[in-house]
Amino acid sequence: PLYYFLQQDCLIFGSEIKSLLAHPKVKSHPNEEALGNFLSSGLINHDSETLFQDIFSLNPGHFIELNGPKISINKWYESPPFLNSINDPEKFKTLFFDAVKIRLRSDVEVGACLSGGTDSSAIVGAVSNALTSSHISEKGSFKTFSAVFSDPALSETEYVNAVTKYTNTKNYSFSPNNELFWKSINNLIWHNDGPIQSPSQFIQWTVFEQAKEHGVKVTLDGQGVDELAAGYPGHFAVFLSELIRRRKITSFIKNFKEIINKSGEGREYLDLLSRTIYLLIPNWTIKFLALFPFFRFFIKGNSLMRFVKKPYKSEWLNLSLQQHLRQKSASVSLNKRMRYDFFEVSLPALLRYEDRCSMAFSIEARTPFLDYRLVEEILSQASTEIIVNGLSKANIRDGVKNFIPKKVLRRTDKKGFPSPSESWLKNSSSKIQSLLSKDSFISHYVDCELLRMELLRDDRNIPKEEVWRLVFAEIWLNEFFEKDMNSGKFIKHSRFSS
Repeated sequence: PLYYFLQQDCLIFGSEIKSLLAHPKVKSHPNEEALGNFLSSGLINHDSETLFQDIFSLNPGHFIELNGPKISINKWYESPPFLNSINDPEKFKTLFFDAVKIRLRSDVEVGACLSGGTDSSAIVGAVSNALTSSHISEKGSFKTFSAVFSDPALSETEYVNAVTKYTNTKNYSFSPNNELFWKSINNLIWHNDGPIQSPSQFIQWTVFEQAKEHGVKVTLDGQGVDELAAGYPGHFAVFLSELIRRRKITSFIKNFKEIINKSGEGREYLDLLSRTIYLLIPNWTIKFLALFPFFRFFIKGNSLMRFVKKPYKSEWLNLSLQQHLRQKSASVSLNKRMRYDFFEVSLPALLRYEDRCSMAFSIEARTPFLDYRLVEEILSQASTEIIVNGLSKANIRDGVKNFIPKKVLRRTDKKGFPSPSESWLKNSSSKIQSLLSKDSFISHYVDCELLRMELLRDDRNIPKEEVWRLVFAEIWLNEFFEKDMNSGKFIKHSRFSS
């Protein structure tokens, strides 16, 4: 990451925003447009704007050039063209295995994060093969780290154990709890220089903490595959709508049946059908419907906007709508949507968490699936090579099938970094009520009295994700800003001036 601040003849840059805030010339305030984007849609790290006014992020694949008092920003990396090519499992396997072996080079101990999903399991399997063939590690000595829960809806212990046994590795599992969450959250947000999207990032934080406690200095992680190979539930509707656009009706019917016949999120009949149809509606129709308040809220499904104060509501609603339309425009084909998720929205945010959470514990996190050779190979492939027989990431599964047990290879229930966020929300009700009080920072933007009344209802109409975003935004504002006694505006915290 590279952040910069430019003012007349002064260019300040660094790999963390807090290092820029320490400079006396940086008089930063909250970027209210970016904050509105985050609260309404959870988006962060989607362009050069940051949550700090006048501090910018250099986009991936770009370089910055200073020439006197001016700067120019140029793109040096272009993603490969879409070739509609056929998947070659053997080629992928060779590239993937090499990508893992390269990232095992280290003078310190290397371990891996293991969720029990296909991606991290494939990495552990490839590591096991590499270490066995090179005879550089004792059997069962390679360490993996997992977060597990007793709740069957969240637990991946079954799959973690299966991978551990299959690969002859040593797993360390840990169960994060609500008490530890509240002890750690301020520190986590401080290291991230901004709010997090959900408690899932805390789960990732605890995994790296465990790795440090067991002496591991480098970890391998499976980031990138969901964006590269349609790993999210929403990708099914994008794929199906693409088939209709291409007039592949027989293929649409076949794939629709195969998708709904398997378990997992995003596969329910009516929900999948309605989302597919919605993606086929022209954007101009959505813009027209958005002129009417009822449809505007319905389109976004964003209940939080009911509590946003008048000076911000209209602008934030418009930002939210525009972002929604950008995503919808990117969903005209599976390849275009995956590039959008990979280069612009989802992956940049995930890599931010990966970098900050790992480095907070002095760990170097490496991501084999983001080897440029693998990325370019996958992005050239046809959508029908990616979702096959109702399974997403089919091209990845074909290439890594020898590295992981079958029960993991055929999984259809995506979990990622699951957390008991709903139960934590209920158990933290009084704490959240206090945090989001009328004296809070966030009360400048949100009617916290009205919000409090809504949160006290048993049948609250605010999704847990939106409540958590308010909580994390409040903690971020409190960590990095304070109120100016004269103007009442938010200014950078005095800690950056000491």
